[in-house]
Amino acid sequence: MRNIISGMAYFFATALAILIVLVIIATLNMQRLSFTGNGAEDYAEDGELFPPAPEDLNTTDFLQSGDNNPPDNYNRPPSENENNAANSQNLNSQNLSAAGETPIFNANAVYYAGDLELPVNGASGYTSVDIEMTFTDFSASTKLKAGTAFRIIEEDGKWWVIELGDGRTGWVEHITCMINLPDVIPSVIYNNANAYMSKFRASGKDIPNITGKTLYLYEDVTDGLPAIHHNGRAYNVRLQSYEYIVPVLYSMAKRICAAQRDALEHGDTLIIYEGFRPYDVQQLVFREVQRLSNDPEAGAEVKKGLNTYPWSIGWFIASGTSNHQEGYAIDTSLGRVVSSNEMSAGDYKYEKAKDYYEYDMPTEIHDLGMAAATYTSPNSGIYTASMNDSEHAKDLQRYCVNAGLSPLASEWWHFNDENTRRSMPLRGSGKYEIKECLSRPPVK
Repeated sequence: MRNIISGMAYFFATALAILIVLVIIATLNMQRLSFTGNGAEDYAEDGELFPPAPEDLNTTDFLQSGDNNPPDNYNRPPSENENNAANSQNLNSQNLSAAGETPIFNANAVYYAGDLELPVNGASGYTSVDIEMTFTDFSASTKLKAGTAFRIIEEDGKWWVIELGDGRTGWVEHITCMINLPDVIPSVIYNNANAYMSKFRASGKDIPNITGKTLYLYEDVTDGLPAIHHNGRAYNVRLQSYEYIVPVLYSMAKRICAAQRDALEHGDTLIIYEGFRPYDVQQLVFREVQRLSNDPEAGAEVKKGLNTYPWSIGWFIASGTSNHQEGYAIDTSLGRVVSSNEMSAGDYKYEKAKDYYEYDMPTEIHDLGMAAATYTSPNSGIYTASMNDSEHAKDLQRYCVNAGLSPLASEWWHFNDENTRRSMPLRGSGKYEIKECLSRPPVK
């Protein structure tokens, strides 16, 4: 009897030990896969856990560095770079292409020789004011309202042949027309934050109803979904990827391209945050900034940053129509290109940064206040102390000024094209929204 009891005890002890071992193995597997409460599965590499690429970008998308060398944590396996958006925004086009498909590369593509990186044919264009379009058969003409989207078919002197979304074609003078920058200068890094999560702040303080908000949306004409589902980007057939829509007046685009070519020669790249900005958005930002500055508790520091002589709030956010609405202004920062890919669009090829990081600048972009000032006063032409301490901010100024763009005294990131402004027969009001991307691949 004693032997039977001893045998049963040994059996149960062995079974319990086996059960414990199985539980431990299962627990380790669960930890390795890092299952979350809703069943989502994170990615793991070399025993370390990395989150999947987020659906929405955030303020840590760009690496910050004060020198021309990659940050210490840059050299990591590719899988980490692709999945750790907090450390690097990897703009490999495969990550942005439709349905995750790799863009098709045209082995016969050639580099374009012109004032832009890609020719204008096939690019999206937009009217900045009401203009006349003469039909291609010269039978009649029609008025196009400001903000009308079209596709450029060809250029002939001061004229474009264009195709409207409804298929009608005709001639327009391009002097008052805008062009979508990514279509013709694809090497630039675009991060139109106002289309997904605005970076606007005032003297380091969040602006209620503005900071972190989506201020305007595009339409994704490819799948019918709002661009908010693609981090503020709309699908661009020309570039085979989701891209921001960044319109500026056509003649300004050529000066931006010259600035980008200068930057690329020095291993840098422009990071453009905005071109055209709708009038309604301009007014909303102004009202909210003014309201914050008048808040008796939270606004004292904001008011000081905006209204300390020789500055006033109008230097940082216009109360009426700004240069952004007229189409001859950009907000841009500067970054370092770490590696590039050769891409193609139709019959032409171009270089696109695969990995890059954004330099430290005097302030965060769109942080309104005198800390962001380029010069000590509106007309001094003398750099502020923070500008003098930032070689990269001075590099950005040099690239843009040498290309014919004019800096804004109150914002290190803002550049105007005064030559384009002076040549404009009419000024745009920006009282419209630009939502459509009608771009197609350029052909020889």
